[in-house]
Amino acid sequence: LVLTGQALRAQIVGTGDSSLDGKQAPSVPAHRVSLYGEWKLAPGSAWTATLLGEHQARRATFDDNTVFAPGYTRWDVGLQWQGRYAGKPMSLLLTVQNLSDVTAWEWVGGGVAYRQLPRTAGLTLIIGGT
Repeated sequence: LVLTGQALRAQIVGTGDSSLDGKQAPSVPAHRVSLYGEWKLAPGSAWTATLLGEHQARRATFDDNTVFAPGYTRWDVGLQWQGRYAGKPMSLLLTVQNLSDVTAWEWVGGGVAYRQLPRTAGLTLIIGGT
């Protein structure tokens, strides 16, 4: 289990414009936290479950801080099986990203916002390789 956090104080400075200096820098949250965990479903099991949680505080979209993209908390989950097929290593991974289907922003700034994908499921099969 890994927990990371950041407290960020990214400010606009040195512009010579007192209405901008000291404002929160666009696209930079004041804080962010992430949690990652990985669990074998049983001792010696070929199955592993994963959980990723991410929280970001609101972010300014303009230098003057008149508009903010809201903060969000999102969760991703996964289930992986690892074994062998025809003597070759094989892995099957099922993932669900943005499990709670929150509106989360990849990037904001200059009045433009790029939304992360809504709830998305994926299935990956790897045969051979490392």
